[in-house]
Amino acid sequence: MLGLNFSIITPTGKLYENTVRAIVAPGQCGYFGILKDHAPLMTILSPGVLKVTEDQNKEIFFAVDCGVLEVSADDQVLVLADHAQPAGNEKEAKTKVEEFQTPA
Repeated sequence: MLGLNFSIITPTGKLYENTVRAIVAPGQCGYFGILKDHAPLMTILSPGVLKVTEDQNKEIFFAVDCGVLEVSADDQVLVLADHAQPAGNEKEAKTKVEEFQTPA
């Protein structure tokens, strides 16, 4: 059963929006998961891989730089990230995170 209305927004616009089953995000003290009916939460994101599980267990990966994540009481989840990019798999996402951390 789907249940989280999830969005990723960067300074350049909305990167992703969908109703999803689960989210695993990089927090300051490690990775944490969010499912339907999660308690309201606002937290800082660390650079890392954000994994989204859509219907039929399809996994989508994003590389995210610093940002914030908010879970509201009505199962709305919003990520505001300085930088975020979709990735084809977890390894690709990790590589993109490393690129965010490399000075230009």
